[in-house]
Amino acid sequence: MASTSTSASSEALGKETEIFDRLFQLDEEDVSWIKRRISRHIAACKRYASERPPRWREALREANEASTIAFAEGMTGIDSKINFYIAHCYKGMGMWREAH
Repeated sequence: MASTSTSASSEALGKETEIFDRLFQLDEEDVSWIKRRISRHIAACKRYASERPPRWREALREANEASTIAFAEGMTGIDSKINFYIAHCYKGMGMWREAH
């Protein structure tokens, strides 16, 4: 009987996991919305960095926000682009160690 109980509980856990995964699957509209948010933060980062004089702290804040959103949503394909802007901001602030 213990094996029946164990298999029933593992089956229930499997169903719960499937339901959870389906609830939090992103559709195309969600992904598009997230990409737009990331793009807005990157654009703001570029604007702050290109001002005269550059506003590095604000630019870094925007790049970090884009990175946080990308990480939270599992969008690892955009990491290198965001990391470039983060490093660029650190270099602009003279923080060479953090830039690498």
